[in-house]
Amino acid sequence: MHNIYLLVLSETGVVGLVLFLLLIGKGIRGLVLGIREKKKQFFIFHFSFFILLLLGLVDHYPIALQQGQLLLTILLALGAR
Repeated sequence: MHNIYLLVLSETGVVGLVLFLLLIGKGIRGLVLGIREKKKQFFIFHFSFFILLLLGLVDHYPIALQQGQLLLTILLALGAR
C-alpha cells in the first residue's frame, strides 16, 4: 500500500482517518492564510507541506519512515504558527 490516506485508514480506522484529515486541514488552512497574507517565509513551508500531501497519494514514506515523520512534524508545527 503506497497511499498515506489508505494506510492511515487501514491502521487506525475511520476515527483515526478523520483526526488525521483534521490535522491536514489545519495545515491547508495555514497555507491559504499564508497566501492571502503574502508572507513569503510561511508560504515556502506551506507549499512544501502541500507537495508532501500530494506525494502522499503515491508514496507512504512521510508517515512510514523516521525521516518522513520528522519532516511532516516540522511542516505541521510551522503551519500551526
